[in-house]
Amino acid sequence: MESSYYDLARRCESASIAWGQTPSPRLDSVQLEESRDLIDDPLPDLLVDLYSTFGNGGFGPQGGLLGLRGGFVGSDSQMTIVETYLEFMWDPRALEEGWDWPAELLPIAEGGCGLVYCIDLDSADAGIHLLDPNGFEAEDNLLDYIQPCHTTLYEWLLDWSQTRPPARQVSTTIGRSLFSRFLDLFRGNVG
Repeated sequence: MESSYYDLARRCESASIAWGQTPSPRLDSVQLEESRDLIDDPLPDLLVDLYSTFGNGGFGPQGGLLGLRGGFVGSDSQMTIVETYLEFMWDPRALEEGWDWPAELLPIAEGGCGLVYCIDLDSADAGIHLLDPNGFEAEDNLLDYIQPCHTTLYEWLLDWSQTRPPARQVSTTIGRSLFSRFLDLFRGNVG
């Protein structure tokens, strides 16, 4: 693993604790090979390195990156990257509705309300794109609902790892807030 990837993995580990995320167990070689066989496109080295050394999804922006085979599933879809990708590519109902999914876009995270973040497998730096399918009709061009986010997977994860969770999230992550502990000390309650 490159030094910058290693540093990012360490940052992701710290950030996932701050955000109260529990990554899935690390990606093993069998899960990786099954994922590669089903996706049939090279996966970004950064993604494979992070999933193999830190966790198979469940950490990162938007509630956590989806995992590869056997990894973290999205809260909306209850599917992994591979399952989501295959459904987007081959679901007969979607194909009948004019849904022509670009093979180079790999779903990576759910954004809620149908939003899906994707990695462009054809870009050298794993560019991130956002699918907003809300309002999609059979006669529409699906590409009109996919927009570049003007960031890469590395930058996206780095930005997330440097962002503090909202105070409400922090307090549920670490237990009682510092303020409530201070009030207890002020009132003479120690515990």
